[in-house]
Amino acid sequence: MNSSDKEQRLAAALVVALMAVLVLVVLGSWGAASLGFRVESLLSDEALRWSFRQTGVATNALRGQLLLMSVVVAGAFWRSGFFAGGRRSSSACKAVAATLFVGLALVALLALLPASPLRSATGDLWPSPFLLGFLRAVAVVLLLSAAVYGGVSGRLRSWTDFVSLLYAGFQRFAPWLIVWFLFEMVVNLIRFSLFSLIP
Repeated sequence: MNSSDKEQRLAAALVVALMAVLVLVVLGSWGAASLGFRVESLLSDEALRWSFRQTGVATNALRGQLLLMSVVVAGAFWRSGFFAGGRRSSSACKAVAATLFVGLALVALLALLPASPLRSATGDLWPSPFLLGFLRAVAVVLLLSAAVYGGVSGRLRSWTDFVSLLYAGFQRFAPWLIVWFLFEMVVNLIRFSLFSLIP
């Protein structure tokens, strides 16, 4: 059994376990509320309204963006051959280092220049548009670095290969995304059930 098969089986086992926990949390909250414990039943009207408003998944926008950007970047490096076993091309590694240096220097300049349009109206970094897009800018620099590595090493040869960097992470890590979303759903339901009644 290769590593991808092991990952698939592990992810499948975690999905089943999280779905079982999800059912237990819902039924447990209902049972505890019925017995008079200070718990919000997840089958109550308020809980149903909350779950439809929240969707129960990736309710924190920043956390959701970080997760998706991480998946895209990790998938791009995986697809480019950077994580492939064996000896790495030294010329490709040098090209990646140069791309990272130039890209991160440009991002830093956008923050440090006093006349930067990404600073706030008062010229401060906090709060400013720069901070909102900083992580996305770093993700773009990392994506470019993966493209450079794949191109210089010869792993990526066609335009289609380069475009595949954008979605390779979703193909590679799809089972783990499902595990993460189910985990977040369980945590959000437990948090709502236990803490919604606390003033």
